[in-house]
Amino acid sequence: MRNRSGFTLIELLVVIAIIAILAAILFPVFAQAREKGRMTQCLSNMRNTATAVISYAQDYDEHLPLAVYHHRNSANQQCGNTLIDVTLPYLKNKDVYRCPSGADMDLYGTLNCSPINWPGGDCGNQRKISYMFNFDIIVPGYSPPISNGNNGVSMAEVPFPADTAVNTEAELAVAAGNCGNVAASGTGVDRADGGYGIMLLGRHSEFSNLNYLDGHSKAVKVRKSDRTCYAVVTSDQAGGCARKAQTAWCLAQGPYMRRCGTQQPWPCRMMIEGIVDQDQWGTCFRKIRLGF
Repeated sequence: MRNRSGFTLIELLVVIAIIAILAAILFPVFAQAREKGRMTQCLSNMRNTATAVISYAQDYDEHLPLAVYHHRNSANQQCGNTLIDVTLPYLKNKDVYRCPSGADMDLYGTLNCSPINWPGGDCGNQRKISYMFNFDIIVPGYSPPISNGNNGVSMAEVPFPADTAVNTEAELAVAAGNCGNVAASGTGVDRADGGYGIMLLGRHSEFSNLNYLDGHSKAVKVRKSDRTCYAVVTSDQAGGCARKAQTAWCLAQGPYMRRCGTQQPWPCRMMIEGIVDQDQWGTCFRKIRLGF
């Protein structure tokens, strides 16, 4: 009787099929594990930025920094001094403002290109970033056409710092008009004119990182909307400008879903702005600088 060596074709096909099935099962698991690691690094970055904001406030009579204000660079060009620029001495590293899972927004290009058109862009030449600000507490100062100027917010104005967001995973929309207005419809942006909006992002398997005014950070649940309704500015080193259409995300939980004085939460909150407070129905949010 002859001894058989090796595998038959059927046996090889069975082994290949088993390997393919295992790969189909395990690859998504590995991808999720890698994304979880990037999410943790992103959370650490945001915790550092929150600490920098608080440190700045402690050095300036408990007043929070401005989001952006008009300035001039060494070439005497109009540029925007931003929260990132003024908190850099407390961080020493610009890369903290970049999430490992991606950074779509070009801060320099956004300030340099239409409709803002400041030749010096961001005064600190900050390019790709992943985080933006709660514009109701990190308010824009004198920075036409963004704002004609707001007074900085005092820490004493915020009754629940542990629940009030400072920075969010978000990007500055330069054309958010067709997202709708949340105050009118329950879905959309917080600006009646729709000209600008700090649009929430969900990079981490339908989670988004936030940091808070007491210094801690956490991930919150979000969901993709059905609206590709805003754009961000992109630019290259040669100064070319373009707009990239983006699909909006909706917050899915928490006090920023319900405006104080109203009983029902909004179905799709695309921006996180305002301070957290409470009314007869529990925790909610209200605006202290920027209205609807």
